[in-house]
Amino acid sequence: MRVTGSKAGLLLECQWWAGALAEWFDGTSDAADRGNRFHAAIAVYVETHELPASDLLDEDIAPLVEVARRWVDTHGGPQDFGAEMAFAWDPVNDVAKTLAEKGRDYSGAPEGWLCATTDLVRVDPAAKTGYVGDWKTGDGSKAAPQLRTLAVMVARTYGLETVHVEALEVSSVGVRVVCAEVLDAFALAAHAGALAEAIAAVPTAEPNPGRHCGDLYCPARATCPAATAIVAQVIPAEALVRHKWGITITSADHAAWLYDQAKAVEAAAKQVKDAVKAYVPAEGLTLEDGSTLIEGTRSMPRFNRERAVTLMRALGATDEQIESCTVVGIEGTGLKHVGGTKVAKPRKSKAA
Repeated sequence: MRVTGSKAGLLLECQWWAGALAEWFDGTSDAADRGNRFHAAIAVYVETHELPASDLLDEDIAPLVEVARRWVDTHGGPQDFGAEMAFAWDPVNDVAKTLAEKGRDYSGAPEGWLCATTDLVRVDPAAKTGYVGDWKTGDGSKAAPQLRTLAVMVARTYGLETVHVEALEVSSVGVRVVCAEVLDAFALAAHAGALAEAIAAVPTAEPNPGRHCGDLYCPARATCPAATAIVAQVIPAEALVRHKWGITITSADHAAWLYDQAKAVEAAAKQVKDAVKAYVPAEGLTLEDGSTLIEGTRSMPRFNRERAVTLMRALGATDEQIESCTVVGIEGTGLKHVGGTKVAKPRKSKAA
């Protein structure tokens, strides 16, 4: 099965992307790479009760690993948890099992079974209860469907009646628990049923576009028929005759053309978003599903260098020590056209 438990939320919203005909973009990012390295490092601690050697911990994840280690220690210690345990669940018969492979290797799973990996798991067979924790180095507020899916897998594997789940947002200042809930037998059965229905609908599903396309990072959003139909309204028909819109690139010219068209689509999308913002009143718009579309604000903590230097001097730091803390910022990167041969446009002759 192409789908894994981490995409359970998206699967419940739309099933088309999970089908065999959907073309996925398997991209990565610095944030994803950082999260993967953090997960690998803290898993070592839970499994071996020792952190990786300091020279093996990258500077950007070392503070997160230390915060996570302290959290594990204050919640029973690493001996109380299993780390990076892989599970497979049969949506037809509602049974599950662990996989021999650790991590995200699902090659040993039976055909048609849904697979997922728990970051932290704890089971009490006598009480028929369990715990699942999932580390998040970013926003974990939309993790509920993934956590419920992991809970179903753990419950069916070990014959549990209740499972406590939590998304654990890790930052340098601590661990924040979000999406925490205790699923009883009824809640587990309800989620298992919803998942099974969604999986069964995949072969005949039609695209169901919505906010989930971006919020839940649909891997097929660039090639989804619903998206390409909108793109076709932005890109001139004569341009689409020359090249094809999609993520399969056939030549250098095709790559440059796609980049230019993508910029055009982005510009059009920004105008549409600006128009929507202007339309929405201050009190927001109440939608049919009961939700509200309203303009909000987001804040991001900023580092004040002057205050930091003042504090360092007050603590006795020398100029050399302060200077040693200066690091070069990472400049943003992006594609652009440079060079090339310009063809002069013929001038229109003036009438005599």
